[in-house]
Amino acid sequence: MEIRVRVPPIVSVEAAVKVYYKYLELGNPQLEELFGKRSPNTFSKLKKAAWEVMQEDDMFTTNASRVNTSAAYRAWGLDIDELMKRYTRLQKIGVIPKEERPASG
Repeated sequence: MEIRVRVPPIVSVEAAVKVYYKYLELGNPQLEELFGKRSPNTFSKLKKAAWEVMQEDDMFTTNASRVNTSAAYRAWGLDIDELMKRYTRLQKIGVIPKEERPASG
């Protein structure tokens, strides 16, 4: 697949991983978490590229102003597996603190 939009740099590996796993669909607020403050036109172009991937895969969304997260990451060339490896490594070396998990029971 060919990326046909200029994709801005992500805010951080941590932000990219969190956005991917936190949201099923992405709108402008989520894009701002991922890419930082950008123009509405930039976000429109990014979403258009994601819509093209969604159409190829016969995917739908519950809101016309949002795009499917996994399709969007593919459209923008963001490899979640690679991002997860980097995120885990950053945690391991102490750059990103490991998140506390609630005690079960």
